[in-house]
Amino acid sequence: MNRMNKRGVDIWVSWVLITAFAVVLGTMMYYWMTSYTQGTTTDVTNRVSTEQGCDAVAVSIDSACKNAQHLYINLTNRKDRTVDNIIVRAFNTTTSDLAVNETNLTLRPGKTKEINVTVSISNTNYVEVVPGSIDGELVFSCPDKKATANVATC
Repeated sequence: MNRMNKRGVDIWVSWVLITAFAVVLGTMMYYWMTSYTQGTTTDVTNRVSTEQGCDAVAVSIDSACKNAQHLYINLTNRKDRTVDNIIVRAFNTTTSDLAVNETNLTLRPGKTKEINVTVSISNTNYVEVVPGSIDGELVFSCPDKKATANVATC
């Protein structure tokens, strides 16, 4: 009789261990999936916010001229969102040199501002301006909304 009771206890212990293992594994999967979905949701929210923000941003270059080391750009905000930063890319078409300058500014909708950028390359012939904005803690730039112009001598 002792022999049968021991076998019955072993079976019950194995079932308890399997059940505990399943509960622990399920709990680990739950926490992993919760963390994964929160991260994915944040990424998707940032992408949508960036796309919507870029739809409301547009700048145009009214004029661009240069002297020895400075580039002067008259920039106008053509849309409904304030432009908070710009990336200026200056090109030399003869040697394909490139100078990049990121500038923080506040350009309200419908307003024009003259921007003075120090350029490290000589004979700047062409300029691109990429607008950017801030939405809460999200800082984004909109390369699809870049403005371009040929550069004249001041």
